[in-house]
Amino acid sequence: MKDNDHPSKSNTDPSLDTPTVVHLTKRLRKIARGFDKHSRYLQEHHHITVPQVICLKEVAEQDTITLSKLTKIVALTNSTVTGIVDRLEKQDLLHRVRSSSDRRQIHLCLTEKGTAFLQEIPSAVPRRFIEGMQSYTPAEVEQILWAVDQIADLLDPDSASSHGE
Repeated sequence: MKDNDHPSKSNTDPSLDTPTVVHLTKRLRKIARGFDKHSRYLQEHHHITVPQVICLKEVAEQDTITLSKLTKIVALTNSTVTGIVDRLEKQDLLHRVRSSSDRRQIHLCLTEKGTAFLQEIPSAVPRRFIEGMQSYTPAEVEQILWAVDQIADLLDPDSASSHGE
């Protein structure tokens, strides 16, 4: 972590800590709490985490996928996705299949239990959020996506457009 990424060693001008920035920070925390609450619900009632749901749904959508491709799509590290896949395989929700054309390649496929499980569980995001987003026009959704992407880039230390370096 660089010195300017650490909150206590920030080179940020205190005048930039405006009411707008404080308000935005509070709203981002509220968003995070909402997703955390839904994540706890999934864990307690369905014994699955949001990243596991996302990976399962991606495998279902792709029909078959390699671990490296899944890692890129879900934007998690290879070791994190490997751990997720290991746990999903232990639950018999997916399995690894060696490619017949290239024995070095391993593909991930849903099991019958995994397919049935996906039909039963709620979305990886809260229903209220999905329903709320559906009330916006496509243009409004694009504006929201643009703004969230900008904020994500500002907060991502690995982003080329990250500020404060």
